Amino acid sequence: MENYEEDNRTVTELVEQHRANQHDAVRNKKKKSEPMPTLISDLENAQEIANKLIPKHHKHLATANILFACTNKIFKSGGRVLPGKVKKTTPHDKWLAASKIKDGELDFVVTISLDTWNPMNPTQRLALVDHLLTRLWGEEDESNGKMKWSIRAPIVQEFPEVVERNGRWTDEIGELANCLKATDTAELPPWSLSI
Repeated sequence: MENYEEDNRTVTELVEQHRANQHDAVRNKKKKSEPMPTLISDLENAQEIANKLIPKHHKHLATANILFACTNKIFKSGGRVLPGKVKKTTPHDKWLAASKIKDGELDFVVTISLDTWNPMNPTQRLALVDHLLTRLWGEEDESNGKMKWSIRAPIVQEFPEVVERNGRWTDEIGELANCLKATDTAELPPWSLSI
């Protein structure tokens, strides 16, 4: 308890000080914990998988410089967790990455959330890297011979309940359904056995 006898402050000042101290105590109780800093690092496992997939299934990316990174950040879109993100690099990104890339410029950054990556088995990791690589696209510009890089969206984006109610109402859903029917998801895809 504070000793107010030797204090020259008025009673009003003392009451205000006491109230301020009480508010500080309440504020301190409500103080949120510090957010965890976002950590980013290279993801060599994903890079190794990509190096094996590109010559077989993503030949258009043969000359692309792709950096695979991991983060402790969880990506979300529409309230759903995303396992990773792809980004076509900006001139600023290219400048920042100049020391990491030996030949040419960085074309894409693929960032994977460790919360998703760590619990995955090798088959799931391979499928995730394959999915993210499929989002990356490149075409040669006929006027100058340089590659034009872009990001493409998956061709099917639909809710399961809509498909359940309406079936194969688009060609893309029908194509995906045929692929699923032809694939036994319980086994490793035959093309991945040599990877």
